[in-house]
Amino acid sequence: MKLVLGLALSVFCSVSVAGILDSAGAIMGSGSSSQTDMPDAVEASGMGQVTELAAGLIPSLTKNLGVTTEQAEGGTGALLQLAKSSLSQGEFGKVSTQIPGLETLLAAAPALTGKSTGGLGGMMGNLGGVGASLTGLAKVSEQFEALGLSPDMISRFAQLIVSYFKGGEGNTAALLEKGLSAALGS
Repeated sequence: MKLVLGLALSVFCSVSVAGILDSAGAIMGSGSSSQTDMPDAVEASGMGQVTELAAGLIPSLTKNLGVTTEQAEGGTGALLQLAKSSLSQGEFGKVSTQIPGLETLLAAAPALTGKSTGGLGGMMGNLGGVGASLTGLAKVSEQFEALGLSPDMISRFAQLIVSYFKGGEGNTAALLEKGLSAALGS
């Protein structure tokens, strides 16, 4: 009986430690770079349905758009930056609670060092509203080009991101649709 209990405890500890290490590796970005590890890590962490839903976003984009993981993360980050600049702080705060690893995705967007949307973009940004949206869209276009993606992919990314969150908890899809209206053409 002691042997069976000892063996069961040993197996339980090994599985628990492996799950914790896998979760930590997925969160820290170390270890396996396979995106299929993320949903397991999310399940092991006990996070809710929304987290599980968001964890599958990048693999969904790579599969449906035929892009690399780096392109999916960078393109998503660029579009989330657009949404952040288009939504109020409170609205984007609600979005951020529904997308785990949001800061990592925002950071995955290519930095446009030495590049700018130019004088016209600056003037349009000063107009606010539509002008700011167009300036943001010009920046996203440059970021997509830096990732090796054509600008026509922007609306495809935006549509998939918004539709991915439909049916989830909260109003994430509606807020993203509002924040990405320039990319969606609405």
